[in-house]
Amino acid sequence: MQSEIIYKVPELKREDEDLQSNLDNIGKVIADLNNRRDKGLSEDLEKNIKKQLMISHVYHSNAIEGNRLTLRETELILNNMVINERPLKDELEARDLAIANDYLEDLISGYETINYKTILKLHQLVLRTSNEKYAGVFRNIEVKIKESDHIPPDHLHIEQNMKTMFQWMNRNSSYFHPIEMGAIIHHWITWVHPFTDGNGRVARLFLNFFLLQKGYPEVIIRIDDRDKYYEALIQADNGKMEKLILLISENVRKTVDLYESFINEEERKKEWGRQYKKEGERRKKEAESKHKYYYNIWINNILVFQNLMERHLDEISDNLTELEIEYESYEPFTMNKYFDLLEGRKVSHTWVFRFKIFDDIKNIKLSCVFYAKNLSIKKPLAMLGVNVIDQKTGKQAMQEIASNVAIYFSTKTVGHSESNLIKEEIDLVHINSFEDRLTFSVKNRSNIQNYNFITKKYDFIPQIVQDKETPPEEIIQKFLSQILKYYYDIPFTDVVIES
Repeated sequence: MQSEIIYKVPELKREDEDLQSNLDNIGKVIADLNNRRDKGLSEDLEKNIKKQLMISHVYHSNAIEGNRLTLRETELILNNMVINERPLKDELEARDLAIANDYLEDLISGYETINYKTILKLHQLVLRTSNEKYAGVFRNIEVKIKESDHIPPDHLHIEQNMKTMFQWMNRNSSYFHPIEMGAIIHHWITWVHPFTDGNGRVARLFLNFFLLQKGYPEVIIRIDDRDKYYEALIQADNGKMEKLILLISENVRKTVDLYESFINEEERKKEWGRQYKKEGERRKKEAESKHKYYYNIWINNILVFQNLMERHLDEISDNLTELEIEYESYEPFTMNKYFDLLEGRKVSHTWVFRFKIFDDIKNIKLSCVFYAKNLSIKKPLAMLGVNVIDQKTGKQAMQEIASNVAIYFSTKTVGHSESNLIKEEIDLVHINSFEDRLTFSVKNRSNIQNYNFITKKYDFIPQIVQDKETPPEEIIQKFLSQILKYYYDIPFTDVVIES
């Protein structure tokens, strides 16, 4: 069945609280990043970041379309080296896409008028040498998209669709959130499928042009997310944009994360250079080695903790079929990010893992997010072993020192279309090893209460203090049992979790 002739802009539903919260927060993250960039990045650093993003975009965007180059091979080719083991077409696609990516700078500068011909110019560059026959022209045949029920409009209506898209974009750019707008534009291009070849690459490039124009960093849709990406586009074909918007927003955060890691690394090198200037290079290397040692302990313990939690959630899901449990883990922390947290720098995208528990009958959703956050603690200030008195207060002076990186637990509960009245965090204040075993503890915050939609009263949020003698399996069991009891009125005896 032939699709509609002209793309119909979907009505965006803003009912998903997690998605809306993500969009609301991401603007603050972008503003903070741009503020740091405005303070001045070294020319070399700016070039390095842009180069890494370009290489990554070229590799992943081409890989989604079947290009067989590895990331390293893509980097070598874009540094003007030849990979003889790969087909020439793969190499040409990499070089073409890199040139098209550079063209975005010209578009953002405003030296060229933005209209439907912009799409043609981008496409011409994308297929410049790899598929010259179809470069820079709309298709003149009818097509069908693989693994999709959507049939793009016939070729006679392509130009009309592209003109309409630019008109709509100019009229509505301030009405939608930039990521929502970018998602619609991206889907519009894939829905029309205006070219014989190169549609996906052009759509992803133009998405980045729009985001960059709005002050947002570019997006890289990764090959690992290809299935998720295609599923999001299929959902969008059916008028549901939420998954595509969420995917784009998550990848915007990853780009922010890359910027921050590069900026923080530059700042760290400067600070460590000053700190160890007098003590010498040997002392600096010793300090770096010590930090690396503690990082390896920390990250391994987090991974063990994460695996234990996932295992217990799987067992609960198997035993309690009335509950739906979603679990998602994130990429392990890099050592540089660990340094950033310890040293109190601004770090985005610090989630470790999260899980959601749904009860459709009782209409209750619990979202639990474990993420890393720097903490500082105060201790008495002493110099040469003697306590220092604050002259203003007459009391003992205190100094702030960095504590261990903590993992936080956050909840958001929805019941009967009402939002949680109190939003608090439970602090996992210590994740470490004791006698070769994983240990962690939860700060006892007895004054924290939460509204329980089942009992219609305020209950204490689940909170447990673990000593070093308690096995981690047991503390996780107790922790999850309290969640089931307080939020879902399920006795822990209904669940069997094997140790």
